Amino acid sequence: MRRKADYQADPNTIKGAVRCDPEKIDDWVKQLPVGKRAVVYCVKGGSVSQSVTDRLRGEKFDAVFLEGGLKHWIESGQPVEAAHDSIHEADINLLRQAGVSEEDIAHSVKVAEKALEIASRIRRNLDMELVGRGALFHDLGKAKTHEIEHGKLGAEMGAAIGLPPAITAVMEKHVRTGVSCREHGGNDRTPRG
Repeated sequence: MRRKADYQADPNTIKGAVRCDPEKIDDWVKQLPVGKRAVVYCVKGGSVSQSVTDRLRGEKFDAVFLEGGLKHWIESGQPVEAAHDSIHEADINLLRQAGVSEEDIAHSVKVAEKALEIASRIRRNLDMELVGRGALFHDLGKAKTHEIEHGKLGAEMGAAIGLPPAITAVMEKHVRTGVSCREHGGNDRTPRG
């Protein structure tokens, strides 16, 4: 239960934890598995985790909060892991250095945040780094053009700066994805957007 700024300041988590924004409880509470205990923690185990725990109990969930929060957990020598489900400033700087506009960077950050949010609700072992970085870098090619070939150009640019092939594949393949023309009600000759 850490707000975005707190999480970005220290993206370490207890193994298996999924970060939820306490201010968006109405959205994610519907995704919690019924019949499993929820252990809630925040930075210091104070009012944030306690109020969320109370809310969950009010919704009939088996919920407890971690006394002392993540701070006490770490200080007592318990293990943490670096989270791969966050957007790193170094990656945003790579977009800037490549010449991506601030408007396109803001769009890419929103796409990455949404991709990570959706992926965090899937109770499977996903490569969260691939999800987040693939979404963040998907429009790298817009540093050169906003035309359809920005995906291919972006993949080439990504390879040149050393991004992993899995990420450049996302960049190249994201163009023209989504709902087909037929699903939109058009024919196969209708341009896709």
